[in-house]
Amino acid sequence: MLSRIAAWVAPSTHARELRPLDAVRGVAAFLVFVFHMENPTRYAYFSDASVLGESLRSFVRHGYLWVDMFLVLSGFILASKYHGLQVGKGFAWRAYIDFIVKRFARVYPLYITVTLVVLALQPADTGPHWWPDRFDPPLGIVLPNVLLVQAWGLAPSVVAPGWSLSAEYAVYLAFPIVTMLLLARGRAAAVAASVSVMAVVGFLWWTTRLQDSPYDVHDFFESRTLLRAFSGFGLGVLAWRVDAARVLHALSPGPRSAATAASILLVALTMARDGQELLTLPAFAFLLVGLSAGGPLTQRILNAPIFFTLGYLSYSVYLIHDELHSLHDLLERTGGRFLADKPAHLLALGLTLAAGYTLAALAYRFVEEPARRAVLRRWRGRQAQGKTPPRHRQTVLDRAVGAPTEP
Repeated sequence: MLSRIAAWVAPSTHARELRPLDAVRGVAAFLVFVFHMENPTRYAYFSDASVLGESLRSFVRHGYLWVDMFLVLSGFILASKYHGLQVGKGFAWRAYIDFIVKRFARVYPLYITVTLVVLALQPADTGPHWWPDRFDPPLGIVLPNVLLVQAWGLAPSVVAPGWSLSAEYAVYLAFPIVTMLLLARGRAAAVAASVSVMAVVGFLWWTTRLQDSPYDVHDFFESRTLLRAFSGFGLGVLAWRVDAARVLHALSPGPRSAATAASILLVALTMARDGQELLTLPAFAFLLVGLSAGGPLTQRILNAPIFFTLGYLSYSVYLIHDELHSLHDLLERTGGRFLADKPAHLLALGLTLAAGYTLAALAYRFVEEPARRAVLRRWRGRQAQGKTPPRHRQTVLDRAVGAPTEP
């Protein structure tokens, strides 16, 4: 059954993508969905006196950190595909433009569709709830959102998750500089890059701890929002640099599986306690390295249809899920008339998840993937008009591990 659903959602397979990493993206989107549908002060599934219950509540309560996993994962995957795209001698503007167009095709069509739908459904009499009084006229919010630059200190997001897309797009524009700084040759450069990225993560962690607030910095007027995006993405780039050394890949399947299990355990432990974000983000990077080099058992589990499907639907789910709060509250109130609190809550959550993934499947099948293909088809047509495809210059890392095939 799941195989049929996966085939309907994504009839063409992306052979060059690492499916274990797609699975991570899918699980992260699912956990963000659950986090936003939950009341952070409740988590009544387990006894308050239970150590396991408190750990699980803490794990769910820190669900916002899975957005950072998206950033780390994006840095890892894009570094693996485009690490030759660096500022410096031999920099190719055409390769850079090709990179930006492909990221635009991946991110923008579904984003602008959901944004316009949310705008159209806002009550005309009261105005959108996200319009602060200081913004008049609303064009001051709508235009930055349409241009996907709202998180650059300009405006709140029409679609709540849009802040991370806007911040990450700033990273895309700076990608050649990021890779030049973080993938420079030499051990000293690697150490300096790692220390610099962790210093930014440490600064964010320290400032949020001073304010007695979570690491969930996402307000548009906060310069730390962009720092969060750049540091998370940078950790992903550094994780790929470690993975490119192929140290774990050279081990036998047993030790590789053990390393993967250790990385999963590390993520779980750091998220099960408050104030551990400084360890959680590097744990995410370690997890990606472990999964990339995972043994046969890991590959078999994460290639299962359920993870494959969750991975493909992850972006649609991430964009759509926050608009389902009203549905969740309605289902919970309705269920509360006939059921006890806990069963009513679980039923509402389950039905909301089902509705969200149904909408995400439709969005992926009829908006996200067709629009992406249309943009790329048009772009490749322009390239074919007397132009040769862009080539990435070969770097030291290319010669060491072999440049990956262009997607």
